[in-house]
Formats: sequence, C-alpha cells, structure tokens
Amino acid sequence: MKVLVTGANGFAGRHVVAELRESGHEVLGLGRSPGPTIQVVADIEDPEALHAAVRDTDPDACIHLAGLASPPEADQDPVRAFRINAMGVIHLVDAFVAVKRDARILIVTSSQVYGFHHSAESIPETEPLQPHNIYALTKTSADQLALHYARSEAMQIMTCRPTNHFGPGQSARFVASAFARQLVDIELGTAEPLIRVGNLESQRDFLDVRDVARAYRLLLERGEPGEAYNVGSGKLTGIRTLLDLLCKLSGVEPAREQDPARCRPADDGPVLDTGKIRQATGWAPEIPLQQTMRDTLDFFRNKNNT
Repeated sequence: MKVLVTGANGFAGRHVVAELRESGHEVLGLGRSPGPTIQVVADIEDPEALHAAVRDTDPDACIHLAGLASPPEADQDPVRAFRINAMGVIHLVDAFVAVKRDARILIVTSSQVYGFHHSAESIPETEPLQPHNIYALTKTSADQLALHYARSEAMQIMTCRPTNHFGPGQSARFVASAFARQLVDIELGTAEPLIRVGNLESQRDFLDVRDVARAYRLLLERGEPGEAYNVGSGKLTGIRTLLDLLCKLSGVEPAREQDPARCRPADDGPVLDTGKIRQATGWAPEIPLQQTMRDTLDFFRNKNNT
C-alpha cells in the first residue's frame, strides 16, 4: 500500500515509517516542516493543505500520528491542544472524505481515554471512556470523532489506544527517557551524580515503540473498520522500578532528588485487555522492557558522542 503517515518526523513516526518500509509499503511522510522522513509538507491545522496533500499523493492508507503529545503542554494551552488533537482529525478525515473515501485510516489516540484505574482487571475497548485531564479529553474527542466518521460516512477508519511507549529517539521530556538521559550524563561525567525525579509511586504500562509501530502496521493491514483497538503489555511497572532497572543497566547509582516541577499526584495507568488486537492481527509484544531500556541508554550515549 501507499501509506501517508502524519507526524512522520516525530518519535513514533520515525519508527512507524521504518516498520512500514521494511514490510514493503510505500511511505509518504507528512509534517509541518521538511525533515528526513517528510515528503509532504502540510500542517494538520490547515484543512486546505491537507486536502491538497491527499489529492496529490492519492494514498491507499493513512496512519495519523501528528498531534500534541505532552499532557503538561495541553494543560498550559487547552485551546491549542484541542485545535491540534481533535480538530486535526476532522481536517484530515474531511480531506479523505472529499477525495479518497476508500482509503484505510488508523487514528492513533491514547490509553488515557480510559482515565486512571486502581483495579488489576484489564480494560476492554468497551469500557466507558473517562478522560482525566485536558490531554486525555483531546484524545477522547479524536477517538470518538474518528469512529463517528467511520459510521456516518462509511469510511474504513479504525482507532488505536496505545499505552506509554518509549525507546531510542524519544525526547527527554518523557519519564523513561528523562531518567536515561540523566544517567548517561552522569555516566559520562558531564553531570553531578544526582538524578532529579518526580513522583516515583505511579505505575504505568510500558511498551517498546518498535512493538507499537508493528501494532499500527498490522492494524492498518488487518484491522476491522469502525473498531477501536487497545495496544499494551497487560502489566504495570512502577516508576521507581523503572528507575531502579535503568540505574542497574547503566551501572550508575546516583542520589535522588525530588523536583517539584516534575511532580504530579501518584496515579496508576490502566491495564489494557489486548485480546481484540491479538485476535485480529496476531500482534503481541516481543521486545523485553530491559532491551528497550538498554537501547534508550545507548541512544543517549551515541547522541552525546556526536
């Protein structure tokens, strides 16, 4: 298939482009500005530019990744967050409705649409959506808008609700990569042996970004239009445990200091039931968490050496 990937120069986008190409698909990356994975320059906030992009590229399919990915950023500017994450879906899908109705489209949202849960029971896609912050509200809007279009316009649209994912290439603004970056700086002697942390009591479901990219590719190929799919490991890892493992792998045991700017109340992410995607595509996580950590540490080591 010829696949248009929005947000192709982002963290997940670069891995999705690689996954699609390795599987034999032709990929056209779309982004706001030129980049190594961008062939089509268009802003997700510009409906006319998106219409022209879809018309001119004539893709068979689309994976929509472009968006604002940081909950703190969404809190700081809710209007911008809704404009990008929710209205962006309307602009994109309207372009396909106008000129390429038969394309297969995967809209990526977030497991945060389910809110926080204190139960060990896994959550299926039929669980009521209970967004708990501005970011989650924007992703819930995107998810429901996409499924509405699938029904009302008879479009081949699916949504995907992934849990937290990290790996090589992620910004140090996110927790696992923030830890890895600090540990590498300490390891290389460019920072004092002190790591600044937020609340270590929270728990999250972590996946390798490459496993997530494979899930997106398989859903685009085999998923059922009009359906939502969870993508997760099915287990929670404590943030403290994550840091302990990264320290062990790096060979660095720094002092720890709580940074008020990084602190949020302790909370637990949802444990997702992934039976639906497994049945539809055969997908399952393959990369162990420790390998993801090693690769993330190596990414920052290599970055420091260039």
